Amino acid sequence: MTYCSAGDQFSYFSSVEFNSLGYHILGAIALPFHILGAYCIIFKTPQTMSSVKWPMLNYHILTTLVDVMFGFMVCPYIIAPFSIMLPNGVLQVLGVYQGVQAYLIIMSITTMIVSMVQIVENRYMILSNGNLYWQKIRIPCFCFNYLLASLLMLPVYLEIPKYQESLKSTAFEKIPCIPREIREDPALFVVAENMNLIIAVIIPFDILILIQFVTFSRLSRLSLKRKNTQLSEMTIKLQRKFLRAYIIQIGCPFTFMVVPFSMILFEYFSMSFNQTVYNIAFLMFASYGLSSTIMMLLVHSPYRTFLKEQLSELFGIKKMALNQTVNVIIPSFNSLGYHILGAIAIPFHILGAYCIIFKTPQTMRSVKRPMLIYHILTTLVDVMFGFMTCPYLIAPFSMGLSRGIFQILNVFGGVQVYLVIMSVATMAVSMVQIVENRYLILRSGNLKWQKIRIPWFCLNYLLASLITLPMYLEIPKDQESLKSVIFAKIPCIPREIREDPYLFVFAENMNLTIASIFPFVILICTEILAFSRLSRLALKRNSTQLSDMTIKLQRKFLRAYIIQIVFPCIFLLFPILMMVFVYLTSIYDQTLNNFVFLTLASYGLLSTIMMLLVHSPYRTFLKEQLSELFGIKKMARNQTVNVIIPSDQDHSTDFYFIFLHIFGCPSIPIHLFGGYCIITKTPQTMRFCQVANVQRPLVDIHKYFVIFIGIYRDSRQERSRSVLPPSVISVKSRNRFVY
Repeated sequence: MTYCSAGDQFSYFSSVEFNSLGYHILGAIALPFHILGAYCIIFKTPQTMSSVKWPMLNYHILTTLVDVMFGFMVCPYIIAPFSIMLPNGVLQVLGVYQGVQAYLIIMSITTMIVSMVQIVENRYMILSNGNLYWQKIRIPCFCFNYLLASLLMLPVYLEIPKYQESLKSTAFEKIPCIPREIREDPALFVVAENMNLIIAVIIPFDILILIQFVTFSRLSRLSLKRKNTQLSEMTIKLQRKFLRAYIIQIGCPFTFMVVPFSMILFEYFSMSFNQTVYNIAFLMFASYGLSSTIMMLLVHSPYRTFLKEQLSELFGIKKMALNQTVNVIIPSFNSLGYHILGAIAIPFHILGAYCIIFKTPQTMRSVKRPMLIYHILTTLVDVMFGFMTCPYLIAPFSMGLSRGIFQILNVFGGVQVYLVIMSVATMAVSMVQIVENRYLILRSGNLKWQKIRIPWFCLNYLLASLITLPMYLEIPKDQESLKSVIFAKIPCIPREIREDPYLFVFAENMNLTIASIFPFVILICTEILAFSRLSRLALKRNSTQLSDMTIKLQRKFLRAYIIQIVFPCIFLLFPILMMVFVYLTSIYDQTLNNFVFLTLASYGLLSTIMMLLVHSPYRTFLKEQLSELFGIKKMARNQTVNVIIPSDQDHSTDFYFIFLHIFGCPSIPIHLFGGYCIITKTPQTMRFCQVANVQRPLVDIHKYFVIFIGIYRDSRQERSRSVLPPSVISVKSRNRFVY
């Protein structure tokens, strides 16, 4: 059984060079942030955070170690699911055994994960200082954790196969598309005969750490709520604030660990091979430390204040007045984010629909309709979030308000919730429909499935439409009493939100919502994995009647579609995980809620962009249009490049005017925004200056400047058409572009 054919070509994104360059760039970017983070922890941690200073520094050092291992010391090029590694780092240059390199990189990750738990446990220790039993066993427990993390890879290391060449030959028979330079690289190393042992070792450890993390987070929350605590109100408030900040610091970058791990497991269980996916997955994994340090600097108030002061001093920025600050908690910020995302997404959706309808080639005609259905439903989700509902949700209390068109039309809040969830659910079903379409094409002889597929998808769409019905039928009638109960738990809610007449409680708690949504999510994931696996098996069966070209095209499309779905799926998976985490830990942070749902609202935009990039016909069409727009022509080999030198009479060239218009096009919305700010946002301090009215002269200056730039640009272009042609220098080149 082969995972790819010998005719499949490796792109640059599948190469060792791209992988190593990505690691080096991430490492070079991350190191300054890590140094700044360490400085802030050591010198800028206030007395109120002194108890957590050393656990945070320990975690930061181990995070930096992971980035150094990936970015410089090992730089692993991993061929999964065959447990083959090609190190390209400093340790390889020094001649360190490849098995030791694999051991060290896994050990650095596992010890870093243990240090995450240590910070949450430290919070629990501070809040429950009367728990003498835990005080006695905590040090042995963490010694055991770190020992387990250090020895986790020992079974794999002891089972490293001795007959490397025979295992390489077996692996290359299954993946004959591996380039020759990788096959013959002497550093290529087989870590294990298969992935079973590695997965059997890592997954139990991950589950153990996750249980500890959730347990200590929950115990910390309970300790904060106990009335008999000996801590003052200020201390409890600071501890609660730190716990929220730390969870955001860990949770947001955690996507860069969960998503690559999920992608690798998916490839392993579906028995597929795409080296580009593996490269990008491990580069995402390598960016965890950088994103974690950036989040630490942003979410912890002392470090954020220090950075603001340094940047203000560097750029000469003075602190704004209180009435000029932007509040990311209020609904207007949330609505603005939805509107911006929706306005950006609509042109991409129109372009995507045009490409699907008019630029889908004959080789992809069988998938044209399912792709168009998925694209329409994706666009519907973006329209629902960006314009129609604009939901402002207060999790984990199943309460929110709407700021969209439906609210202006006085549509019932329960109906709006129903429509938003239904649009997301039907979009998820359309994902399955595309993968199933591939299976149907490849297994045209499966008459039994052909008979039941239409009823099956009718049932899926019906289920997606009715998934919110139990919650809708259980919408509480006594809204005011429930609001009072909720506001008693979260008294920090601003007054304008409390008194908003459109504030709506759509469930008494999150239990029914999660019980309705989660089984549906599991069903959809199972169907996608099942049809992907069946499609891969259908491609590999010798009894198939499809030609080699058709099989190659089907394999190429399946890979492109998986990339199109998986990468934007981060923006679905992350909000779901964060909402589940908020629900389990009973944490309330409205800033987190807003950013979570803004992330969810960006899924459609990213999915459309990925569709335009990964599918070859659409990508080619975009290249042609952009080349025509900017006057770029693809050169043949050894063709002469014309380097334009303007003559003395005039400095105008077509190239010059292209860039004038390039800079002119994006300037128009900026000018409009500038005019809007002058007219509506000029404060009273600038509106009247003794006897001179400053606002009107500013408008006039802005208006005439815009007119002058437009006239100058057009007049220069007209003049260029009447001058003598500029001189030309011919230069030989290979594979370049000419203007």
